[in-house]
Amino acid sequence: RSVLCKDRTATWMGVQQSMTGRLQANTRYTVSCWAKLKNSGSATLKLSLRIEDDNGPHWRNVSGNINNNSWTKVEGEIFVDVTGTLTNVYMYAEGPATGVEYWVDDFSAVLVP
Repeated sequence: RSVLCKDRTATWMGVQQSMTGRLQANTRYTVSCWAKLKNSGSATLKLSLRIEDDNGPHWRNVSGNINNNSWTKVEGEIFVDVTGTLTNVYMYAEGPATGVEYWVDDFSAVLVP
């Protein structure tokens, strides 16, 4: 089942999943999810990682255009760059303007050999 992201008051609000213990420091991953808009014709969706290390939090993301006609795969590579120790990492979807509702499904993070 997909998740409907709605009632957001900021663009960064969306589905979030802890990836701590699943993603490794200083490693590259192909990240992806499927997305579809509910109440808008088209928009940009960002699939982001919040990486927390000895220097504090920083963000890496990939983005893609999604629409309300069909499910679209948003995909790209992200390097989990870490200074010192990786303390937490979160994956989340963000991006369409507040008031825009969208579904997301099938999040994935696959190690790039």
